[in-house]
Amino acid sequence: MDYKQLMKDIKNKEISKVYLFYGEEFLLSQMMLDNLKKAIIKPEFEQLNFHTIDGKNATTEEIINACETLPFMDDTRLVVVSEIPLLSGTSNFSTKDVDRLCDYIGQVPGGCHLIFTSKKIDKKRKLVKVIEKHGALVEYSKLDKRDLSKWIAKRFKLEGKSIGESALQLFIESSDYLNKDSKANLSDIENEIKKLLAYTREKTIIEIQDVEGSIEVNIDTNIFKMLELIGTKSVGQGLKLMNILFQDGEPPIKVLFMIVRQFRLIYQCKFLQSRGYSTNDISKMIGERSFVVTKALTQAQKFSYERLISIYDYAAKMDIKMKSGQIDPKLALEMLLMKVI
Repeated sequence: MDYKQLMKDIKNKEISKVYLFYGEEFLLSQMMLDNLKKAIIKPEFEQLNFHTIDGKNATTEEIINACETLPFMDDTRLVVVSEIPLLSGTSNFSTKDVDRLCDYIGQVPGGCHLIFTSKKIDKKRKLVKVIEKHGALVEYSKLDKRDLSKWIAKRFKLEGKSIGESALQLFIESSDYLNKDSKANLSDIENEIKKLLAYTREKTIIEIQDVEGSIEVNIDTNIFKMLELIGTKSVGQGLKLMNILFQDGEPPIKVLFMIVRQFRLIYQCKFLQSRGYSTNDISKMIGERSFVVTKALTQAQKFSYERLISIYDYAAKMDIKMKSGQIDPKLALEMLLMKVI
């Protein structure tokens, strides 16, 4: 199940005895754990009835004893075991201890709820199968655009603020969360939300200029801006931004890769548009977001097919020279930018 189904189960008081929370969205899993805690344990007795165990150093005996301990001045107790190796990797558990723990999963007493948490799991593992049989697996994967938009808007609402649709979309795009290759997660989104809250202070309605003013200029953002400058032939400004990238420790080979990628994208978009495809069609065909395609098409107007091929070939030669040590990487990239003129 996903977190939305778990929310429904909590609301309907249909809570399983055993759960396995897994997936890359750690912040979301922690939020749902807090919701479970509030539904299961009285706040005044939380310190006595909420028990956490570091799974990396846990033993079967420790987990069972924690579950068998009677709740204090309450009906239920919550035990959380985090990152136990039995769920995915190698462990020091003997076969006997593994079997004993698996047997116990179906015997957790009525006054206890047991939750395992892990970023990664192997569904072939015995413990995973046993938890699924007697309880429920809850996956915390990255949110889609709709759910992410709702989550962000709700976070601002909890702070007494609202965010306009255009501002929200810019916020999401600048986070790079929805990029299929992005490593950004909700913890990163939360950090950016805090920055935006601090930036807007007493302001209750967040507008697009507020988002623009609070966006942190990071390496990836600088690369994208540099590529935009290159695409519009603003080479002088592009060189300045490239120097900032070098100062920030960005590897020249990555900068070259991104430059080559951008010109390949410009060529693809230009070619497909000439064949009558719309922006949305091109976006689907090449797997890029529509706003990226729109910008690439704008840049494409400044380059002929011959010019794009020439730049691409030149970049390939610079790549070989950089990797073979025939030329200083910084000089090679500067020469490539000059080639764009």
